[in-house]
Amino acid sequence: MSPTTLAGLRLLHFIGFTLAVGGGFAAQRVIGLAREHSAAQRAGIEIAAKRIIIMVELIGLMVALAAGIALLAQNPNHLILSASGAGPWLHIKLVLVAIVLVIAHLRMFRLARLVRERDAGASEAECEALLTKAARLGQLDLALYALIFFVAIFRYALFTNG
Repeated sequence: MSPTTLAGLRLLHFIGFTLAVGGGFAAQRVIGLAREHSAAQRAGIEIAAKRIIIMVELIGLMVALAAGIALLAQNPNHLILSASGAGPWLHIKLVLVAIVLVIAHLRMFRLARLVRERDAGASEAECEALLTKAARLGQLDLALYALIFFVAIFRYALFTNG
C-alpha cells in the first residue's frame, strides 16, 4: 500500500472517530436540553437527538471501523501480540469499540422507544425514565470514547517496556 493511501486511511479513521465523538457529545447535549423544555417541545428535541445518533455518531463509527479494518488489512501483524510492538493495545481498543457500537445502538433504540411511547400517549414519568436511561447510556458512551482515545494515544507508553 502506498504511503499516500495509508495516510488517507489514517485520516479517514481519525475523521470517522471525530464524527462519532462529536455526534455522541451533540446527542448528549440535546438530551440534556430536552429536560429544560415543556413536554410539547420535548418530542421534537428527542427526535433530533435520535437523528444525531443515527446520522452522525453511528456513521462516524462505521467510517472509523471501515478505515480501521482497511489499515489492519495492510498490516495484520498488529493482531499478533509479540509482533505488534505495543502488546495488546489493539485488542483492548477493538473490545472498547465493540462496546461503544452496542451502547450507541442501545441509546438510539431507547430514544426511538421514547418517541414511540410519547406519540402513544405515555405518561411524563415513563418518558422521563426512558430519557434518563438514554442520558446514562450517553455518559457511558462518552467515557468509552475518552478511554479509546487514551489507549490509542498512549499505547506505546502503556504497553511497552521502554
